[in-house]
Amino acid sequence: MLTSRTRSMRSRSFGFPALTQGSSTTCSSFSSTRQDDIHDTADGAQVSKYAKRTPDGNPDQSMFTTDQQAVGIQVGTAIATLVKNESRRTGAFAKCHYRELWGTANRKRELLVQSLTQAISKTYRVVEPVAAQRFAFAEPSAEPNYLKWPSLDAVFSDFVSGIVSRRDEFVVDIDRGALVERIKRYLDKSVSDADIAAEFPRVMEDGSGFDAVPARRELLARGYDESRILPIYFRPLDVRWIYYEPAAGLVSAPSPRFRKYLPAMTLALEMRQKLPTLQWDRGFVASTLADSFGNGCSVYFTDTILTESLSGDVPEPNISIDLLSRLADSYGFKEHSPKSGALTREAESVARSVFLHTLAILWSPTYRKANEAALRQDWPRVPIPADPKRLEGSAVLGRQLADLLLPDKAVTGVTTGKLRPELKSLAVPYKIGGKPIDPDKDLEVTATWGFRGQGNAVMSGKGKVTPNDIDPANAVDIWINDAVGWRNVPKAVYEMTIGGYPVVKKWLSYREKRVLGRALKMEEMIYVTEMVRRLAAVLALSSELDANYAACAKDAITLK
Repeated sequence: MLTSRTRSMRSRSFGFPALTQGSSTTCSSFSSTRQDDIHDTADGAQVSKYAKRTPDGNPDQSMFTTDQQAVGIQVGTAIATLVKNESRRTGAFAKCHYRELWGTANRKRELLVQSLTQAISKTYRVVEPVAAQRFAFAEPSAEPNYLKWPSLDAVFSDFVSGIVSRRDEFVVDIDRGALVERIKRYLDKSVSDADIAAEFPRVMEDGSGFDAVPARRELLARGYDESRILPIYFRPLDVRWIYYEPAAGLVSAPSPRFRKYLPAMTLALEMRQKLPTLQWDRGFVASTLADSFGNGCSVYFTDTILTESLSGDVPEPNISIDLLSRLADSYGFKEHSPKSGALTREAESVARSVFLHTLAILWSPTYRKANEAALRQDWPRVPIPADPKRLEGSAVLGRQLADLLLPDKAVTGVTTGKLRPELKSLAVPYKIGGKPIDPDKDLEVTATWGFRGQGNAVMSGKGKVTPNDIDPANAVDIWINDAVGWRNVPKAVYEMTIGGYPVVKKWLSYREKRVLGRALKMEEMIYVTEMVRRLAAVLALSSELDANYAACAKDAITLK
């Protein structure tokens, strides 16, 4: 009895002596495959870096790859054989036996055939799928108390959807002035629909929930509104401008509650309830509106929400009532003022600390690695320390992390002031031969970092990356063309992904000249330098984040 599950990144096998209640017996075989090549999705998100390599770096093929067919089956495929006998008297649940197969397709098939003559206990291990992990056949969390910790939807009282613009090339722009000019042209009554269609074809195409001509009529009546030009995190560490027009479907999913909370909030934590890829890299923070990354499933837990009252909307920290009550009992503070009924200062302070503490926990490499199977299946669960001082210390670490991830936040020693010695030499703008960079002639991005793909989506290209001559094992030089680039970029930073995107590579893909239509500005070159230093500083926090996680997990409270 065995089950095989195959993906491009790995193969999994399961054996079920009895999957259903009673003494029934089930044999099952399940396989799903994807094309082996690492690639960008239509919206530019990166497929898991494990999609082509085993954990030790060797090739990992789809189970359906053969010597004659290198790709195999590209669509998801499931095969199941189920056998059940008639007895259902014991009422016991089955044991699930699990294994993973890595490597070439031939080797995987060979191992499966061999297992037919081997005891199941020799090749499989027992796993116990649980409801809290959606009964996934995967390794349980390495932290034994993980499932006792509150999940994000039990930590916070509300979350909002990210923005889905859908007509990105029209309503979003890197350059504010270009966006304003384009929107004013679109909302000029003297300009015909035909002229707009010729200049901006995407905005005059009908789509789901968007009828182009009637929409323009409605928006012409509303007129241009300068207050709708707002900054937006289009990608991690890539802030742009959006014309936030919630009417007529111009912005496909404007997330009105996100816009409503915007004046009150200072931070918003990007998250997904279920992850489609192997690598868990969520937890980006934004300080303004933000895109619903990737396939449009990202949501945001804002640090502040607005609650209705007789006197109007009242800003309050975003924390669940149950958790705040539990913390009040544990820490010894009063939740509400007896006179006004509002949250006390202590309650507000603890609630703010919980938000930043959550950020610090989610960025611990040990937390991510130890709980990666659970993190892919449902909302992350967070250990809230029983010691209030531990919470405060964790919040301080979370604040440092947030500042590093917010590109508009100056960080002493990283982006301003006397730079930290280990960061000073990173991502230095450079021209071959050590010559001065001419901002008017040298900054065209032509190294194939990006191109337009299907549906006019921006796809990532190979770009140009070479080993750094001083530290080739750990650093690279990144080039925008044959002569100009940044020297000494840590490999770990260049390969770093956030929210499904390779941050540096994705930023550059949108600045390729054939995509952007212009050369970089010198301040954008400097921005990349600061971006690399920010991310290097984030990685440098890893040991502190891990120590903080270990201390919080050791003595964490649980919800009643």
